[in-house]
Amino acid sequence: MRFKDDPLVHQLAWDLGLPPHGDPLTQIRELALERVQRAVAGFPAPVSDLETLRLVLADRYRVRIEFLSEDSDIRRVGQLHTDFHPLLALRLHDEFGVGDTEGITIERAEPDPVLFRYLAVIDARGQRASRAFFTAFHEITHLIIHPEQKAFPGYRRTPGAEEWTKDSVESVVDHLAGRIAFYAPVFGPILEKAIRQEGDLTFRCLDSIRLSTSPAPSLHATARAATSLVSESAMFVQADLDCKKAEARALRSPQTTFEFAQVNPSFDVRAVVVVANAAAKGSGLVIHPHIRIPPRSVIWAAFESSDEVELRAHENQSWWENSQIGSLPALPLDVQAIRRGGFVYGLIRPRSGSQTLRAASASREPSAT
Repeated sequence: MRFKDDPLVHQLAWDLGLPPHGDPLTQIRELALERVQRAVAGFPAPVSDLETLRLVLADRYRVRIEFLSEDSDIRRVGQLHTDFHPLLALRLHDEFGVGDTEGITIERAEPDPVLFRYLAVIDARGQRASRAFFTAFHEITHLIIHPEQKAFPGYRRTPGAEEWTKDSVESVVDHLAGRIAFYAPVFGPILEKAIRQEGDLTFRCLDSIRLSTSPAPSLHATARAATSLVSESAMFVQADLDCKKAEARALRSPQTTFEFAQVNPSFDVRAVVVVANAAAKGSGLVIHPHIRIPPRSVIWAAFESSDEVELRAHENQSWWENSQIGSLPALPLDVQAIRRGGFVYGLIRPRSGSQTLRAASASREPSAT
């Protein structure tokens, strides 16, 4: 919602030739997805996997993508593309050898109508391997929505920026990249096949999808995309220690508070990320961000575990409590939880009736909150 009145987002929409009225984020998203659709439709063979999708879009926007899997790749990529830019090797050393850059996209020094115009270099070393998939699509997305009449500024992605401190256009690109990386007409059939083989939407099902792609998307990103795309009511949550939403907002405020007004937050295991698909509200599934995880939930048990675990149980939404209204409305739930390294995720679905989960129609884009 905050993008509706953001001048930078409105300027981007204007530069793209979009109407000056309406929601600029929606307009930019529709334009970006239309461009992706044209690229996929124009490819001479069916685009049936996420790697091919990335290659098709890279070809359409004349960008070469290089992944750094180990330190020696910094020098290798610099030497491989010596004709791209005279300072490329030095730039890569500064960005990835000395600096903390996750990904950069730069333009060829001397224009060439045949060779690729842009070079995107993505850090896929160590712990960044799980983010490399998304970072690559982030860089491609910049090119998809770059106004042709504007000079190309070059793009550089660094870690650590919280959502409320990001440049608004970067946040828009993140939003679009999440849709484009798991483009529904391509990802939908992949998801439906995996659900059919597994018999249900499970974390094991999501792992089978992501591990078939190189570099593999993170479980977090795959679960968010899958939750948004399935047609039946579903919700994805990430659990972590956090305080109430109002306390978190006050703590993160750049304004200095007087000593007597300073916040002394209490931290609990909370749902710090909640992604509910379009069908969730109609089913009565109303768990919201920052709510405390019930101690008897398997999500809590996964958080408390010192080992990587995968748990599943029948629970009830009434176990969840809102500090203002008390217990949430009763609703039988099927809850899955997983601890993967330092992260704890949950998949939540209503248990009322018998639901056979399937991917939503590939002809439409999913909506999620």
